[in-house]
Amino acid sequence: MWKFLIMMQVNERFGLLTVLVKEAIRDAIPFLVFNLVWMMVFEIMFTTLGAFSLVEHCLYPDIHPFFGILFYVFEQSIGNTNAP
Repeated sequence: MWKFLIMMQVNERFGLLTVLVKEAIRDAIPFLVFNLVWMMVFEIMFTTLGAFSLVEHCLYPDIHPFFGILFYVFEQSIGNTNAP
């Protein structure tokens, strides 16, 4: 995809579009790292406090509880506000 964007810069009409896409990807990386760090912090806090000791088998029954809580925290971080 990145190589395709570089090749599209040859055309004048697509030049600004490719610059926009590259800048958006470049600007999203620090946010994603920041979000991932906070997701891990909340996952560790939930695990330490034992917040999901009774319901971890109900959230995601087929995977390890660590990843189930991490998925739950991810859902909360993107705005899925189901009751815990």
